[in-house]
Order: sequence, then structure tokens, then C-alpha cells
Amino acid sequence: MMNKKLLAAIAGLSLLAQPAAGQSQAKPVSIIQLIAVPGKFDGRLVTVQGLLGYDEHPVLWVNEVDAKHWLLANTIRISPSKEMQRDKGTINLKYVTITGVFRAARTGTEAYEGGGISDIQSCTVWSDPQHPISEKERPAGHFK
Repeated sequence: MMNKKLLAAIAGLSLLAQPAAGQSQAKPVSIIQLIAVPGKFDGRLVTVQGLLGYDEHPVLWVNEVDAKHWLLANTIRISPSKEMQRDKGTINLKYVTITGVFRAARTGTEAYEGGGISDIQSCTVWSDPQHPISEKERPAGHFK
């Protein structure tokens, strides 16, 4: 009898340790994937890297060249967190890693965009175009 209670308790604890329905680990994706097949990631927690353009309408660009030439089709809208608003001066025009919920573009002026990321959990600087990470060190797992 004691063994059954112990097993039931362990089973209950293991359920508590798992993410609740609708919650999951962030899926690492590229901006290109989000733009190409937005429906596949709609409503999902994702982690993505790109060049953050933080102005009146913040976006994540595929790269610096696209930003310079204003290629809006190669952007993902960003709904900045309070931390991002606070750190605007240090994250603007930097390559960042963002984790948040992706929402596919639906209609209207957003139609040219690949969608947007909201409910941002984290935004960290990955590389500064003025001082690229490749000049400092190569991240683990990258070829030399």
C-alpha cells in the first residue's frame, strides 16, 4: 500500500515539473523560417536572432544590408518588453537574440511583414555590427 502511495506521489510531482498545456520550450528559428512559413510558428514561443531596428515601429531585420536598403519584406515586427524600452539605447542597431511569442501577420499594413514577436521574455545583444563577434571570438560550435 505504501509503495502505491509513493508511486502516486512521484507521478504527481513529475506532472508538476512538466510545462503546462500551451507552455513549451522556446524553439530556435531563423527570421527566414518565420517569414517563409509563418503559420507553422503562429502562437509558439520562439528564439530568433537578427538586427534590431528600434524606432517608432521596432522590427528585427534579417541583416544590416536589408536594414540599410529598407527591405521591409525581410522583417519581423517586435512588441518591445519594458526591459527593451529601458535598454533601447544599448540594443538599437545591434544583432540580438530575442525569445517571445510569434504571431503570423494577418491583414492590413502588416501583410508585407512576416509577422511579429510579442510577450518577449528576453532580448540580449549577440553582436555589434561596429565590433562583430567574429573579431572577438567564435561561438562554440562554429567553424573556424
